[in-house]
Amino acid sequence: MKVLALQAIGVEGVPDGSYAFADASGGPAEVVVVAGRPASGKTRLLELLLLVRELIAPTNDEADEEAWVRLGGSSARVIVTFWLEEHERKKLGYATPTVVVELVLGADPELVAPVEPDPGLVFLLESYDHTPDTIKLEYFAESRRLDVGGGSIALEAQSQKPYRTSKDPRKFSFIPDYLRSLQSEREAAERFERLLRVFSPALSLDRLRAGLESLSSSERDALLLSATSSLVSLSHSVVLVDRPDLYIRDEARMLRGLLSLGRSNQLFVTSYSSQLFRAAESRCVIDL
Repeated sequence: MKVLALQAIGVEGVPDGSYAFADASGGPAEVVVVAGRPASGKTRLLELLLLVRELIAPTNDEADEEAWVRLGGSSARVIVTFWLEEHERKKLGYATPTVVVELVLGADPELVAPVEPDPGLVFLLESYDHTPDTIKLEYFAESRRLDVGGGSIALEAQSQKPYRTSKDPRKFSFIPDYLRSLQSEREAAERFERLLRVFSPALSLDRLRAGLESLSSSERDALLLSATSSLVSLSHSVVLVDRPDLYIRDEARMLRGLLSLGRSNQLFVTSYSSQLFRAAESRCVIDL
């Protein structure tokens, strides 16, 4: 699944407008760069996509519609065009790739009848397991970090599911347990280490097992990106990364790593520069 377009009207923090996430071919871009000055709405646009996903198929109670209505307005409107891949269309029996969802945020239910989202789309987004064919919308917030307290999150799918779109600082607390689990899973360990080294060539499982305290900020970012993708299997998914250049400053390496997270993903990133990831073959820029 990918996102082809979004229209926002009256949404707090997001300029009104229609946003096309297509490349030169007219299909969904593999890399979408949301660029603009500070406080221009970059992060808010990414999180609006997460809100839409949560309203279609809720996984936690973080969706507060009222907070998304612009001050002085009574409601806000969001229209999103999703693009289904061929295997997803076959699963649903759909002839065309596009599915349009329209949501009215904060509306009085006595005045505005709720719009039921497409049932096929609901089915795809409600399904969850840790296999590559299952769609995820994965969010790596700017506040992402490795060193958090409060206990670990179990590795099994139902414990992990609510955290895919979450900014909860505990999201990555599973990583120490995950690294321990790789001791008995040779193939999974090799896949994880290959991905880890795309982001950070000096990192290895042996070094991680010696302790995470000595890792640099860029190495910690490489670890949480690689461990998340390896555990939940990010393929055929929409991956949103706020400030990918926050810690890993080698742009080419970061792009290779993000494109290596899984097969047929769509990547949304924010940046102050519209030139970020200009080497990507399938790319579009949203300049706010």
